[in-house]
Parts: sequence; C-alpha cells; structure tokens
Amino acid sequence: MEDFDFIKKLKHIKFNEGNVINAGIATFILNNLEQIDNWTSTSAADACFTSSSSIIRFCQKLNLSGWTELKYQLKIINQRIKISERQVNCNLQLKDNVAYFFNEYKKIRDEDNKRLYLDFINKDTDLIVKKIIDAKKIFIFGFGISYYPVISFVQRLRWVDKNVICENDINVIYSYLSLITEDDVVICVSLSGTNSLIGEIIEEVKDKGYSIGIFNKETKLAKNFKSYFLITSDEEQLWNVFSVRLQLLMQLLDFLYAKIIRFKL
Repeated sequence: MEDFDFIKKLKHIKFNEGNVINAGIATFILNNLEQIDNWTSTSAADACFTSSSSIIRFCQKLNLSGWTELKYQLKIINQRIKISERQVNCNLQLKDNVAYFFNEYKKIRDEDNKRLYLDFINKDTDLIVKKIIDAKKIFIFGFGISYYPVISFVQRLRWVDKNVICENDINVIYSYLSLITEDDVVICVSLSGTNSLIGEIIEEVKDKGYSIGIFNKETKLAKNFKSYFLITSDEEQLWNVFSVRLQLLMQLLDFLYAKIIRFKL
C-alpha cells in the first residue's frame, strides 16, 4: 500500500464515513502516527472508547490482518517520511561538499568492510554453513529494503539444490511459522534489527529450527537467535541513506555463499 494512499484512506474514514467508531479510531491513529508503536490494541481501544474487536475490524477494513500489521505499516511510513525529509537537507549539503562526501564515504565504507570481515571470521561460520547445507527447508524473512539483496542469495541457494522459502509479506510469514520444524533453518534479515515482528517470529521458532539473524546492531532481540551477524555502519554520520549497509549485507551473503560452495564441493 502506498504511503499517500494509506494516509488518504485514514483521512477519508475520519471525515467521510458515517461510522462514528471507525471515525474515532482513524482520528486517533492520525493524531498518533509517530507514537503508534507505543500503543497496544487494548490501550488504543480504551483511548477510542471502544473494544479491541472494533480495532481489529477497523484494521481489516484497511486490508490488514490486525493491529500488529497496522503498526508495522505505519512504522515504515514514518521511516520513509523522515528519510525523505533528511535527504533534502543532505542533498543541499552535498551540493557544496562533494569532495568531502567522496572522502568520507570511502573512509566509512572501508572501516565498515573491515568490521564486517572481523565479525564474520570470529563467528563459528563452519557450524552456521553446515546448518544451512543440512537444512530440510530454509525460511528467509527479509524486512524493509533488506529483502531485495536477500533475493539474489535465495536464487544462489536454489542453484545448489536447497529448498528455500523467502518472504517479506507479514501475513504470509505468519502462515509459515507453524510449518517450521527442527530440521529447518530460519534466517531473519533487518537493517534496523528492532522490528517487533522479529521478536514474535523468534518466540515462535526458537524451540524449532536453527535461527540466524542478520542485524545492524547487537540487541537483546539479536541474542535470542542461535547465531547472528552484525552489519554496523557509521553511514548516518554522512547521510541518511542505507547504501553502505546494503553493500555490507550483500558482502555478508557473498561470504556465506562462498563457504557453502566450499562445503558442497
């Protein structure tokens, strides 16, 4: 759903729909766009003087599965709006500081590459790769823009005859969780590493398949995975684009694939 269309639909419900309950819920959401992650369906229902079931029906009216998915969609929208606003300022700065940008970009990229390599070689990657090779099925869930580099990795795994399921759609991800067994591997990829949905996924699968996380910082959530890699970058000191992080993610997946090929051959 496009950001503009999503907000436009909320405003339409607020101003043009005769249902008072739905109008109240839409008003509440529009007034709390940036803080929406702090609200549960129950607390939102209390604030709107309605029931949790009314909140769920409202979400379904927006073609969403429920409150969790609505918060996820709004979080993405908020991030895009912030990045768009920052990018305008960044572009103005770059206009007068191109040489500085080139030098800083190269320095940050080189330092991040070294950090990624050290993190990789200090992990027990032989174990991780063996788990991937021996897995009956591999479930890869990519969140946000991290999903797109993952697609190439998935295709390469299929070239070596691995059964891989790759998804970024929340509803589809939920439908797969009950199918995961102890013979499977689950890989979650997020450049933020703070997505609340990842917490729900790891809770569901932690006693099932072997879990691998790829995040940009070490958090309590990351430590819930049996193995995890960090993609850390100082890129935000230069601009608010995830260009270097995406390059690092692709490199990490290249490292993994290279070791998989070594074991397979």
